[in-house]
Amino acid sequence: MPSGLGDVIITTPGREWVREAWTIDVNVFERAESVALLARRVETLAAADADAIAEKLGDLPLAVEQAATWLATTAMTARGYLELLDEHLPRILNEPPPPGYPHPAANTWRLSQERLRQSNRAAAQLLELFAFFAPEPIPTKLLESPGMIDTLEKFDPGLRDPLLHGSLIRDINRYGLARVDPAIPAIRIHRLVQSVVRSDLSVTVQEERRRQVQLILAAERRGDPRTRANWPTYQSLRIHLEPSGALESDDPKVHALVIDMVRYLRYRGDLAGSRELAEHAVASWQPRLGPDDVDVLRIRLELANTLKSLSQSRDAYEIDNDILPRLESRLGAEHPYALRARQGLAFDLAGLGEYRRAFELAEKTLPTWRETHGDDHDETLKASNNLAVTCRLVGDFDRALELDEDTLRRRVTQFGPADVLTLQVATMYGRDLREVGELEKSEERLQATFELSHKEFGADHPTTLIAGKNLVVTRRRRGRIDEAHELITAVRQGYARTIPPMGPTTPEAVLACTLEAACVRSARGDHDEAHTLARDVLESCREQLGPDHPYTLAAANDVGIFLMRAEGHEEARPILADTATRFANAVGADHPYTLVCQMNVANAHFAAGEITEALRLDQHCHRHLAGKFKKEHPTVLAATGNLAASLRATGARHEADVRSDEALEISRRVLGAEHPRTVAIEEGARINSDIEPAETTT
Repeated sequence: MPSGLGDVIITTPGREWVREAWTIDVNVFERAESVALLARRVETLAAADADAIAEKLGDLPLAVEQAATWLATTAMTARGYLELLDEHLPRILNEPPPPGYPHPAANTWRLSQERLRQSNRAAAQLLELFAFFAPEPIPTKLLESPGMIDTLEKFDPGLRDPLLHGSLIRDINRYGLARVDPAIPAIRIHRLVQSVVRSDLSVTVQEERRRQVQLILAAERRGDPRTRANWPTYQSLRIHLEPSGALESDDPKVHALVIDMVRYLRYRGDLAGSRELAEHAVASWQPRLGPDDVDVLRIRLELANTLKSLSQSRDAYEIDNDILPRLESRLGAEHPYALRARQGLAFDLAGLGEYRRAFELAEKTLPTWRETHGDDHDETLKASNNLAVTCRLVGDFDRALELDEDTLRRRVTQFGPADVLTLQVATMYGRDLREVGELEKSEERLQATFELSHKEFGADHPTTLIAGKNLVVTRRRRGRIDEAHELITAVRQGYARTIPPMGPTTPEAVLACTLEAACVRSARGDHDEAHTLARDVLESCREQLGPDHPYTLAAANDVGIFLMRAEGHEEARPILADTATRFANAVGADHPYTLVCQMNVANAHFAAGEITEALRLDQHCHRHLAGKFKKEHPTVLAATGNLAASLRATGARHEADVRSDEALEISRRVLGAEHPRTVAIEEGARINSDIEPAETTT
């Protein structure tokens, strides 16, 4: 050590100097510093290539300096160097260091690792485990997990006591081979240190350490992936899944972790991440284990569930239709996995527009769940909710309301009001209330659900967005147009932040949200903009769902009524007439969608002076709608007002006045005197009705 006047600066990876001198913790470069150094040394290097090289080297100053020297002296291309890093990183780190450095970076770490091995062999073996995690924070709580304790005990039986684990981390940190981040808290080990540690192990030891890390991750107490309180644990495990080689494992415990992770990503709203992980797992497991392996079938089932949430119903159907007979053959028709596949198939059919088949399959599945698992089991409640979804799709709103009310009550008792599935059922219950004409109760329920989901999961979570969109519909139908406009703007912004713009694979939820935005625009008097938005939705629906899917037909109906409101009667009439015919074929002549569309066809006939045909359709629609809904229902009020207008035009003034007066009195009482529908009935104006397509998933 130099003596005399002046200061001595010592650079060292060791932490023991903290007790002897004033220290400055020198971290890796910021990315901009790495890029600047590379650009200064190699003037021809593109910024993107410099960024990629810095990323590969983890911004370690010595490694970045070594890369700059290599590129400047060998004339190797950036692409070639990146490929070399991918294939031979440890060898690159062993190359002679830049001028002024006594040793290659790898030698420095090896020397520290050897000292660690001599002073604390168990700590050195723990470092070997760390080398097979991702180069991301490793939660210190993993040291106390059952899997880690079991593994450390094999290194040293005395390490079953978690109190002794601190010495392992202290020694690894002391030799500069890892850093403790107390803020998280977690251990950080540089990716290049990991690479050198791995490369110095034999193939046999590498495989053993990798397997041990996989089991450590799988043994972590992670809980139900649906429970928000467990999400931080899942996220801390997620980043280490692929780097640990977990997708290549054949251990059932590791498979269970991967399956849970796919579910976690779906529940937290990361649908793209859920799909990607599931697809990678299928690609890894199925060739090795075969198509009939239970874990392969389970991960494919979860993939299908995620595809449904992404509105990729055709792909989901192909999977569920293939795995259902395999599960029934392997496990039996009443096994929970087979039952889940069966109800998944019902949702697939719903997404494909085959509402009646979906309903029949869902109706057959629920009793089996009740018999085998009881009324309050989570899966039974899911099946009950699924049946309610299909009841709405076939137009049986009363039964959907009854099912959802019962399911919601049981879910709140079993899982609490803030559970993600409880909130989804609460949203559908709010929709049911709207469908049966209870607008005030619907708004109360949806307002509470939206606020709770926003608080628990954030503004952009799918559950929040669907609740928000449903709240918009109810507000609009109550005549609260400005509030509806403000909220639909926020909901669309939420979708825009999480889902790409509309195209051939736009989720149904986004299509429905955009269609509702068009309805709000029209309610504000901007019929041309409403028509433009609805036309975009119609084109997307035709492209991805087909011309006869109920979603497509709902968009076509709304395009027609926006044209009507913009005085485009002649253009609207053939669109509406064709849509009504297609609705009758798709969902049945007596379905509310068909009847509402026929009401709009009657309006088009009336506008064209074809009063007799308008009256015939008005009488037909009123008779059937009045048989389905109570007389206070807004759709029945619209049908009554339209019928009165046709009767008056044909000279039947007395009957027209009787019907109009009754509808006006009810509308004033139920909707209010200033409601647009009340005003229309009072003025004898005809009412065009939009169709809001029902969700095929929750």
